[in-house]
Amino acid sequence: MLLMGEPELLDRKLFENPQISSVFDSLMDGYSTFDDNWCLTFASPSCRRLFGLNDDHIGQNLWQQFPLLAKTRFQPQARQAVANKELISFEGRGPHTRRWLKSYLQPCQNGAIIFCRDINERVEARNELLRFVAILEATTDFVCIADSQGKPTYLNQAGRRLIGLHENEDVSNVQLHPKWATDLILTEGLPTALRDGAWASETALLTRDEREIPVSQVTIAHKGSGGEIEFISTIARDITERKLAENQLREHAALLDHAPDAILVSDINHKIVYWNKSATKIYGWSEQEVMGRDFCELLHTPATAKNFPTAINHLIENGEWRGEARHHTKDGKEIIADCYWTVVHDPGGQVKSFLIINTDITERKMLEEQFLRAQRLESIGTLANGIAHDINNVLSPILLATRILSLKFTDDDSQQLLKTLRRSAERGADLVRQVMTYVRGADGERALLQPSQAIYEVTRILQETLPKSITLELSIPSRLWSVSGDITQLYQVLMNLCLNARDAMPRGGVLAISAENFTVTAESLKAHYEATAGPFVRINITDNGSGIPEDILTKIFEPFFTTKTHGQGSGLGLSTVLGIVKSHQGFIEVETRIEMGTSFKVFLPAAVNQPALKIKPDNQEFPRGTGQTVLIVDDEIEILAMTSEILAAYGYKTLMASSGDAAVQQFHQHSAHIDLVLIDMMMPRKDGLETIRELRKLSSQVKIITTSGLADNQKLAEATALGASAFLAKPCLPAKMIQTIAEVLQSQP
Repeated sequence: MLLMGEPELLDRKLFENPQISSVFDSLMDGYSTFDDNWCLTFASPSCRRLFGLNDDHIGQNLWQQFPLLAKTRFQPQARQAVANKELISFEGRGPHTRRWLKSYLQPCQNGAIIFCRDINERVEARNELLRFVAILEATTDFVCIADSQGKPTYLNQAGRRLIGLHENEDVSNVQLHPKWATDLILTEGLPTALRDGAWASETALLTRDEREIPVSQVTIAHKGSGGEIEFISTIARDITERKLAENQLREHAALLDHAPDAILVSDINHKIVYWNKSATKIYGWSEQEVMGRDFCELLHTPATAKNFPTAINHLIENGEWRGEARHHTKDGKEIIADCYWTVVHDPGGQVKSFLIINTDITERKMLEEQFLRAQRLESIGTLANGIAHDINNVLSPILLATRILSLKFTDDDSQQLLKTLRRSAERGADLVRQVMTYVRGADGERALLQPSQAIYEVTRILQETLPKSITLELSIPSRLWSVSGDITQLYQVLMNLCLNARDAMPRGGVLAISAENFTVTAESLKAHYEATAGPFVRINITDNGSGIPEDILTKIFEPFFTTKTHGQGSGLGLSTVLGIVKSHQGFIEVETRIEMGTSFKVFLPAAVNQPALKIKPDNQEFPRGTGQTVLIVDDEIEILAMTSEILAAYGYKTLMASSGDAAVQQFHQHSAHIDLVLIDMMMPRKDGLETIRELRKLSSQVKIITTSGLADNQKLAEATALGASAFLAKPCLPAKMIQTIAEVLQSQP
């Protein structure tokens, strides 16, 4: 400074001259003069502004006016400088101004002069730079600053360690490329940053020993006011561990994607953060569609979400939850899921996320329901078998008696009473047959037939009987496959389903009947464990009526279950339908929606490319016997008596036996005259099958017809193997009995 070079002390009053003051005030930020007692004698305008001085401060002691200054190191240094007559400089933050000042104290005659310069901005900038550098040195990321040509001017310690430079190695002597950079940085990163101002990507840095370290990097080209590149900064973060974790996660995810279960992870707010491929397969949504969505809102409907809070509370309290839940898929289908949810904690023990594993058990539950239903109905069947046998034995003599009485009492009143009696007995017999059809399946004469014959016959009747408010629609292809079955039973199936459809549309609607050739795959049979894949004829009976409520859908095929009012239905219609279809090795599917209608789909195994036989009309004229002898074997005396009278009325001679032993004895005595044996299969002690074996020992030529109210298919097959020609189910109508006996007697031995 100019004053520091003066060999003699200057007069302070010289600086108190206004003209001199204006000159120095323009050179410095301010100055002030003091006498020997440190009393202020002059303050320049800049000094007054800087320290907030006015005329009242003139003549006041410096240390008294600024007590905080008196407590700093400046006071002893200032006193010593005046005493030693030497110039000193001092830099620090002013205790009153709170700004950084550069001060010079010049001893002079009779006092001292203090020059001040405001260096606050420079010091703050320097301190800010030092703080910034400290931050860069403290960070664990690679930080590099280079000039516009890419030559490094600064590299922090983390960066040095990352690429293998010594702590004190001069970074300016190392080229940024190609030693530190991969081809991606050189060919894309730097050019992009220079052109667009910035570039960010995952890449790799090369170490001094030429190892590649994966990094997430940002490079920025900083431009001046004129648009020129001033310097380039690069920040790179070592992502080696993250890459390893990602690789492990991908490996784990690949394993999870092979799991058959839906596996998803949600955060504590139930937002989905992971969704495996099986979840997509089960629920229909892709990973992109579900990320960030609430899995409760996604999978649950308002009806199925009511138990969700309970499950979540149990999960949080116990760390896991296991149970079954109903979910819905993307296409609105409801499924049943076996759920296993667990809590995932962070290292601090706090709940971090929820691991959710859901297994689709819809098909398993359906099979379980079918199995349980089959067990329940098997119990019903066991009971029905026993009851049916006794009821058949009660109804058989009544039916036979009505035929005998109608021949004896020919007046109109008697005929009307007998007709009423016969109709009631036949109705009871039909009721028993429907139960047995459901329990053991429908036995009947099987032949290759064309389903369209039954469909057209049912349609003809419906057109005459349906109310005019119901429109009948028919769609039958010209080349429908044949099926092996009983045309009467098939007619019964179609009529039952059509009448149910009519009842479901009390205000009218559309009844659609269609048929088609259909190939059933093994995949589509998962819900029908008794069925087999192959060609089928599918018959569809569809209405747009009231639909079937979900809570009763599983009960509709149970015997005696009905939603109709008392007297309008026995509850055996659909159970009979199912029994007939199952006996044909077919199955039934039902689709229904409330107030939108129901569709019953009947699947019957088809005989492809095999022509159906033409159905012969029933012959209503029954041939009479010519004196042939029939041995009637039954443990029910009433049935023996009524059967004997019926056969006698139609020209046959009869012998009767109330047990198997009696039948063998009768045959032994009259074998030369017996033309046919009519034998009950269900008798005490020696049953029909054992009796037939003994009869065959006596004669291999005698013709045999078996009867039963409780047919056992295995026993009937054994009887057929022993030469039984036909079977009559009890209770048997007299016309059917006469027709069958005549056909067997006329057949070749």
